[in-house]
Amino acid sequence: LPRADGTANSPATTTLTFDETLQTIQRLLPSNAILVGQSIQHDIDWLGLQKGIDFADSIDICDIFRQRIPKNIGSAGNAVKREKENTELSNHNMDQTNDNTG
Repeated sequence: LPRADGTANSPATTTLTFDETLQTIQRLLPSNAILVGQSIQHDIDWLGLQKGIDFADSIDICDIFRQRIPKNIGSAGNAVKREKENTELSNHNMDQTNDNTG
C-alpha cells in the first residue's frame, strides 16, 4: 500500500503510522458495515470511528459470552488444592503398599 505521503513500501516492510492505519480503515470500511465484537464500543472510540459516517451500526456480543466470577472463587481453589493433596496422598499410600508387598 502506498503511504499517505505518496511514497511506496514493499509489503514485507510496510509500517504505517496510527493516522495512516486509521485512514486505511476508514477508506476500506464500507459505510453500511455492521461492526461486531466483544465490548466493541471501546474499539470504536479508540479508533475515533463515528456511527452513521464510518459504519452503519455495531453489535456488542459481550453479554453473550459474559462469565461471572463466583463469589466463592476461593472455595473452588481450595477444593482443587484438596483434590491434589488427596491424589498425592493416595499415590504415596499405593507406593508404600507396593513396597511392602513387592
